[in-house]
Amino acid sequence: MKTARCPSCGAPVAFRSATSIYVVCEFCRSTLLRSGEDLQNLGRMAELLEDRSPVQIGSTGTFRKHPFTVIGRIQMQYEAGIWNEWHVLFDDGRTAWLAEAAGEWLVSAQVAVSDPLPAFAALAPEMPLILDGRTFTVSNLVTARCISGQGELPFKVAAGYDVHSADLRGNNRFLTIDYSETPPLVFVGQAVAFAELRLSNLRHPDDHSPGAAPQVTARAFNCPHCAAPLCIHSPAIESVACESCGSIIGIDNENIKLLARAAQALREMPWL
Repeated sequence: MKTARCPSCGAPVAFRSATSIYVVCEFCRSTLLRSGEDLQNLGRMAELLEDRSPVQIGSTGTFRKHPFTVIGRIQMQYEAGIWNEWHVLFDDGRTAWLAEAAGEWLVSAQVAVSDPLPAFAALAPEMPLILDGRTFTVSNLVTARCISGQGELPFKVAAGYDVHSADLRGNNRFLTIDYSETPPLVFVGQAVAFAELRLSNLRHPDDHSPGAAPQVTARAFNCPHCAAPLCIHSPAIESVACESCGSIIGIDNENIKLLARAAQALREMPWL
């Protein structure tokens, strides 16, 4: 596992999977791109919407006797509601996706297919499709909107884009064609019962916060160089970058408190 500091707020971030190239800081929600040993801030990720999922980042489980840990997720919205695609890391280094939608749990992994894939507009429900010698039947066609992302992800996630996908079934397997990229991505997996996953470290039933993000008290102060307002959301943060002047400020800087008091006093002057 590799660890680094968020270039925006200074909070610790971790990469547990070698395939993870993006991570969303859990404290300031910055989307960070990993490039060698450096992290590049690509901007703030949109907030997650409230859901009732029992799963959270750090949940553990088992699939086919292989232990895994949940390290990220993508949240999608469509006309019938919200579903999550959880990014899971197995103990042997492989990754997969755990999806929960309409009360069903699906585990899938990306695969390569040699046969050409039909256009999304050419598909219809109950339509048969043969891929690499296996016959599938189209069971569902959906257009969803990506709401947000969380944790470690193998590709960039940005809120506000539409995703066309086709679900197919055949021989106790399901296949999803994701048309968000060109060429489309293909994922193959199977449905599993919730009990079979043997999930632990789940969200507490009374915790309704999206992703069960850590509850922290924000600390506000002014940049000691340009007086721009700054805020720290975690006691783990050791430094923060000012977006106005670019300064990197250590939170143990005693001048922060003095300048904050001075700035507040100036704002209270009657002639200002």
